[in-house]
Amino acid sequence: RDSGIVFASMDITDRKQAEKELLEANRRLLAMQKVLKREATRDSLTGVLNRRAILEHLNEELARCRRDGTCLSAAICDIDHFKSVNDDYGHQAGDRVLRALGKLLRQRCRSSDIPCRYGGEEFLLVLPGEAGRSAGFHERLVKSVAEHAIQTRSGAVRITLSLGAITVSGDADTDEILARADKAMYKAKAEGRNRVVFISDAKAP
Repeated sequence: RDSGIVFASMDITDRKQAEKELLEANRRLLAMQKVLKREATRDSLTGVLNRRAILEHLNEELARCRRDGTCLSAAICDIDHFKSVNDDYGHQAGDRVLRALGKLLRQRCRSSDIPCRYGGEEFLLVLPGEAGRSAGFHERLVKSVAEHAIQTRSGAVRITLSLGAITVSGDADTDEILARADKAMYKAKAEGRNRVVFISDAKAP
């Protein structure tokens, strides 16, 4: 009988150890999946969403707008004369500028707003459920960027943004939204840069 008790105790100990190891393996797996998901959806330089992720979010938000009868704002902003930053200060300084802008966007945006690096020196902002707030938000953002000196190893760098924004309802098409926001952004550049061109097809609720 004593031998049976010892074996039973060993079985329980082994089972608990196996359960502990399984829980730890699951924890590591979940942590790895979280890292992989972040790497798949985030821009590695700036920390904001990448282009693929933002397009998925934009389609989801448009579906929400159609369902709830709300609207959203999408804006494309481009760093003015970014090539000159790289030429005058070096590409490391250019990367520093992009990181700083990504950080500023994350700080300025609400938790429901969605900033992303759209490509190169272009960023895309999606503001769900807003019409009235959008114009003022974008104007303050452009002003804040112009007033902010970015410190790099090559010296302080100042940049400005040209921003084109459009506010639409849920019946809009993703490609149409992006094309019109891009057109508005280029109009901002043509009008002198460091400014916002805003188009609204939706009324504030």
